[in-house]
Amino acid sequence: MAPEEVLAELEAGGPLPARDRLRALSVPPDEVVARFVGLWPRLDPERRRTLLTALMELTQEDATLDFHRLSLTALLDSDVATRILAVRGLREEERPEYLRLLLDRLGEDDEPAVRAEIADALGRFVVSMEFGMLDEGDASLLAGGLRELAEDVTEPDELRARALEALGASSEEWVSELIADFYQAGSDRLRLGSLRSMGRNARDEWLPLLLACFEEEDPELRAASAISAGALLLDDAVDPLLLLALGDGEREVQLAAVAALGEIGSSLAITVLRRLAREGPPECADAAVAALSRAEMVPLGGPEGAPAEGREEEP
Repeated sequence: MAPEEVLAELEAGGPLPARDRLRALSVPPDEVVARFVGLWPRLDPERRRTLLTALMELTQEDATLDFHRLSLTALLDSDVATRILAVRGLREEERPEYLRLLLDRLGEDDEPAVRAEIADALGRFVVSMEFGMLDEGDASLLAGGLRELAEDVTEPDELRARALEALGASSEEWVSELIADFYQAGSDRLRLGSLRSMGRNARDEWLPLLLACFEEEDPELRAASAISAGALLLDDAVDPLLLLALGDGEREVQLAAVAALGEIGSSLAITVLRRLAREGPPECADAAVAALSRAEMVPLGGPEGAPAEGREEEP
């Protein structure tokens, strides 16, 4: 159907147009965007939030759909939850102009929850920066903006932690130093951000500290440590993760440990996951099956279609 028809349905009120009809709003031409901008303030906040959520779900189901120009309409919305959804609708955008726009909003939005969501979205650009895909000026703006936020002790800990998590993928030495500082001297939330950043930072030297955190009292810290240990892709983490999966009393931590084994995806990790799937307790077995399905999609080397050396075949 034509996008104008969908806009007419939205304008008329009543139930939200069916999801198949909303697909017509993907990659809208300028005249449709202009009409949408005019319509937006006349929709009540709940309807705006429901619409953005539906559009986001559609893009998760079909990567060919693109509603980012509609999300831009909501970036300055008066409703906090709507602005958060608008930022989420821009998370897949990689163009420099969106980086600069999000950095502006990071500094100007008056709601910490929205700024935290923006910091999360900027993490994608940090990865691009690390691979040399940003020009020098944009990279400097990005690193400087997130660093300033992370180091600002007047900002809420949640916001500072999210800024550090976004920076985690950077190999700059000052990022590693900031991760260590947050872990050693930070609040519980800053320590959590530090642990999450270690996995993104991809330095092998974080592993001993992460394994030591498997003994933390707070299950959220143990789960974050397990996930980051898996992100380092080291076989040295496999046995400790197995013990954590089998021995921890918190389901959240058990599932994180099993997922981390799937992230490692080595021959050893796959062998352990297969055994967990066959012989593990129910709370681990189902998670092990899911982790295996992800791990076994990644080639381990060797001729195409052949198992990698040392990989145990399914009996």
